[in-house]
Amino acid sequence: MRNTLSKSAILRGYKVFKNVFDRGVCYSGILINSYVLLGEKTEQSPILWGFSISKKKVPLAVDRNRIRRLMREAVRLNSADLLEALAKKNRTAKIVLLFKQSGEKELRRLQYNDIAASWNEVKKKILEAVQ
Repeated sequence: MRNTLSKSAILRGYKVFKNVFDRGVCYSGILINSYVLLGEKTEQSPILWGFSISKKKVPLAVDRNRIRRLMREAVRLNSADLLEALAKKNRTAKIVLLFKQSGEKELRRLQYNDIAASWNEVKKKILEAVQ
């Protein structure tokens, strides 16, 4: 089985993101804030993902795209237990991950391990809320 994020699992559109921000619950990590909106099981993908990086915090598009790729990779490799928990509860989720810049680390030196550690911290909080 391929472990990829399909196009149908990606959130798109201003209104969808605004809905998650307005009605969702915020969970905070070191580098990532996560807004989660839980729903009932439907035909669509169990989790719909959105990724957002502020242009004010990360002015260069090259850096924004790199951070977005790192966030997608962290989610792709480390979200199996979240999928299982949602399947057990027969629920779906819309999750938007926001990058928040830390003053400690330069953007160019940011590594996958930094993003993955922050995602795992946020994921634990989400798992507690689901169960």
